[in-house]
Amino acid sequence: MLAHSGGVGMTTSNQRTQAGELASARAAKKLAEASLYQALIARQRERYAAAYGRCVDTENREAARAMFTGAALFEGQAKRIPSRAKKAVEALKLAVFLLDPKAPA
Repeated sequence: MLAHSGGVGMTTSNQRTQAGELASARAAKKLAEASLYQALIARQRERYAAAYGRCVDTENREAARAMFTGAALFEGQAKRIPSRAKKAVEALKLAVFLLDPKAPA
């Protein structure tokens, strides 16, 4: 009969280490995604400002302002619900498109 060397305790320790590493990796991923979306939002805000200055269509400007407001709400909610940052970027892109369909990306 083979003697048992306490492998169970070792497995539990390894599992805790792996769980800690996994949690750390998830946190790092969240931070990276948050930074990415903040950069994308900043870029879209710049595009919006430039396109807004060029647009002369009053109706499109009003609609774009409403979308910009919606994007700001999504951006605020992104602190609690990270997926809202992606929606903010999408709303800003649509607002820019309303103002200037040929605006450079």
